[in-house]
Amino acid sequence: MSRIAVNSPTSPVLPAQEQVTITVVIPTFNRSALLSRAIESVRRQTYPNWKLVVVDNASPDDTAAVVAEAMQRDGRIGYHRHDENIGMLANWEFAISRVDTDYFSLLCDDDYLLPDFFQAAVREIARHPEIGLCFGLTNVVDDDGKHLSVAPNEMATGYYPAGAGAAAMMTLQHPATPAIVFRTACFKAVGGFDRRSLYVADLDMILRVAFRYPVEFFEEEAACYVVHANNSFKDVTGWHPGLLNLVRNLKKLDAVEPAHVRKVFGSFSQHAVVPLFAQFLKSPIGKFNPDILLSACRCSIEMRQVSNTFLGLLLAVFRRIGWAIKWRWNHLLQIMAAMAAVLAGFRQPAQRGQDAPAKDMRRSAWVLAPFYWVGLAAFLVVFGMVEFAATYLLVKPLAKGGELLGRLRQRFLKSG
Repeated sequence: MSRIAVNSPTSPVLPAQEQVTITVVIPTFNRSALLSRAIESVRRQTYPNWKLVVVDNASPDDTAAVVAEAMQRDGRIGYHRHDENIGMLANWEFAISRVDTDYFSLLCDDDYLLPDFFQAAVREIARHPEIGLCFGLTNVVDDDGKHLSVAPNEMATGYYPAGAGAAAMMTLQHPATPAIVFRTACFKAVGGFDRRSLYVADLDMILRVAFRYPVEFFEEEAACYVVHANNSFKDVTGWHPGLLNLVRNLKKLDAVEPAHVRKVFGSFSQHAVVPLFAQFLKSPIGKFNPDILLSACRCSIEMRQVSNTFLGLLLAVFRRIGWAIKWRWNHLLQIMAAMAAVLAGFRQPAQRGQDAPAKDMRRSAWVLAPFYWVGLAAFLVVFGMVEFAATYLLVKPLAKGGELLGRLRQRFLKSG
């Protein structure tokens, strides 16, 4: 897969690589077998100057024993265990609070690093110490280690100024968290994680850093992101309602290029809002959480993407109509084949010849097609009208309703 590198200015400040130490933090809960693999992936790094901190969120399994064994083999590993479960994001925040180096990496216990990750990251840090983060390629794999995809798969490697990197990451597939090395000072400067962003809190933080500081994308493979059979890798509902808070955080940023923000918001609309509404339209009533739908409507309003969302929904409707036409056409061919077989059965083999079934099929098609296509046209008109009405009556009323409810709630709180 070829990539064109973007311009990469070289900083005059070149700190010695041996002075750069990276702290790896692994928040974990009740996955000792996977944790052991993650720890080993850190120990196999070709770059030696790293520290590892495992923060256990009160796991009931043998996590403590697994980490104790690793600590005996390698003195660079540390461990902390909470007395009770404090929640995922609180555990992440606590883990990063243990970082005492200029750079850190956040590794989930079910993912793992590839050997040359830190070596490549430190090389880029030496060239561009002003960057807020740097990242490499991520291999997306399943539970059995089968390769599924690579991320980012379209973004050009190289140096990106502040804002440009955020826009490129979202329009050309953002990097996975385990493949990123962050500058600790930049993480703290943007405020760290925002718990209100929920399951997109890591993406929220990454974008705030990338809007404020330059970023670097290098070509080496950095990590493996594991997609489990039961996780929400492809479930757009996981974006909500945290995406609304992410959008609001980005709108608060100062001195950012509006074009870059529009690109990011357009990506959110394309990948997280339109698919949610399209999924809602073809799902049984009552399946979706209304709070998620209202959050998606509010996102469209705040991102000024209502028209794009509506157009995206229309495209989804047209795709469904196209699928319906394709299915009906295949069904018609099956009917014609069946009719030809029936008509051919009334003749003697000697009379009809070898090409008789084909002639009967064509004759049947001419007889049946007008009636069939008139019925299909009527079906598509009704189908399209229903889909269009449902789409048009869904997006704006829900969006306005969500906005109205929000205003009423604010007035109620102020009056109280």
